[in-house]
Amino acid sequence: MKLSGLIKISFIILLFFLVGCNKDENLTSKAVLEGEESLVVEVIDGDTFELDNGIHVRMLGINTPEVNEDYYQEAKDELKKLILNKTVLLVRDKQDKDKYGRDLRYVYVDNLFANSYLVENGYAKTLSIEPNTKYTEEFAFLEREAIDNSKGLWGIEQRNVCIVLGCEEGTKYVASKSSKVYYDCDCKKTARLRVKEVKCFSEIPEGYTKSKSC
Repeated sequence: MKLSGLIKISFIILLFFLVGCNKDENLTSKAVLEGEESLVVEVIDGDTFELDNGIHVRMLGINTPEVNEDYYQEAKDELKKLILNKTVLLVRDKQDKDKYGRDLRYVYVDNLFANSYLVENGYAKTLSIEPNTKYTEEFAFLEREAIDNSKGLWGIEQRNVCIVLGCEEGTKYVASKSSKVYYDCDCKKTARLRVKEVKCFSEIPEGYTKSKSC
């Protein structure tokens, strides 16, 4: 009897363990995620697309290059390969729409989490805006990996990194608007700064300290 009881307890523990594992392994499955399925009929840029009902969707947590920026076309083309003329699963975070009336969504296609894929492979940078921050840490980790491995837009060599960040020709140093630490344009860590959140300098800025990571 004691042995039988022990076997039953072990089976119950194993069952809970398997259920827990299965839950983690299927975070991208339709059974776990609550969302709506829709057909994509047009890709507008690397992070925005149109559905067959005319609704425009802006992908959450990421930002791809604008039309006048390096790697714009590559990011747009990759998103086309992923979702154009396919039925995707659209999942909300906290906020339903942005100020332009676009639906804000996480996008899944064929069990692939498209938002994270674009960050992981260097087609997009992270863009964390409250209150939609469900995957902020995960995306940040993937972005660091992409930067360290010079993937996608992080591997661009034909233009000065500071120019890619939005500075004018002749820029030699940049700094975050919220910091007194500056970076050389040829420093690899410079790419970690966010577009439109940098200050640009042609000479070493007075009162600033050079980053120790360069």
